[in-house]
Amino acid sequence: MLRSAELTGRMDEAFDQLHKYIRRDVELTRQVRKALIYPCILLGLSVVVCLIIVIFAIPRFADFFKSFNAELPLPTRMLMAVADFVQSPAGWVTGAVLVALVIGLVLYVRTPGGRRNLHALELRMPLVSTVVTYSSTERFTRVLGALLDAGTPLPEALPTAIDCSNNTIYKERLSEAMEGVLAGQGFADPLARTDLFPTTVIQMVRVGERTGELSTQLDNSAGFYEEELDYAVDKLTAWFEPLTIVFIGIVVGFVALAMVSAMYGIYNQVKI
Repeated sequence: MLRSAELTGRMDEAFDQLHKYIRRDVELTRQVRKALIYPCILLGLSVVVCLIIVIFAIPRFADFFKSFNAELPLPTRMLMAVADFVQSPAGWVTGAVLVALVIGLVLYVRTPGGRRNLHALELRMPLVSTVVTYSSTERFTRVLGALLDAGTPLPEALPTAIDCSNNTIYKERLSEAMEGVLAGQGFADPLARTDLFPTTVIQMVRVGERTGELSTQLDNSAGFYEEELDYAVDKLTAWFEPLTIVFIGIVVGFVALAMVSAMYGIYNQVKI
């Protein structure tokens, strides 16, 4: 972008565009991290509470219940079976295998093939796919619009805009679309064949091609999907928080049900 600005003598405009883009990118990253702090804390606490209950609390209650030689309800037997399995050698082996699988998955995702499969999965997941689509659309249109506005020709601007994409699937299909652009097929039609961008973006690009204001239309698209991305991120985090609370409630409710039903069962079966 700066190289093109040097040739056109528009360095001040190029720096202004870069400032806007980098600031927007940093703000979005901070917004996502801030929105996920509270749900992640809740999820971490729920895992810690579950481990404390299973490893320390349930064995104490199990010894207490066995001393009465009473038949325990099904929820209590299930909870005690889980606690026994966790503390058994098979449970430790299972835990080690799960940890190894998680580490292996993390290492696999860092490989080119694993990263590509992860990005393909993100485009199929509900709610997450919307965030990924809007984020990639906003990033691509903003960078390409800034490059064109700085005087960079479209064939030279496309590779840079494609490299700025943070999704491998977008990079692959946009590279195929660039071949169509270089073959003289225009820009809107190859972009539409990628099946990655919303219809609104394709229509605005087509209008920009016909009117000679492609950079303006791309900038308008980036502004629109910037707002849509904010809403999509808020919606995603709004779903994550109650789901975490529901998970904690189910675990705590099941433990309470198992304990209370066991107490009533012992009271009805044992004569003091």
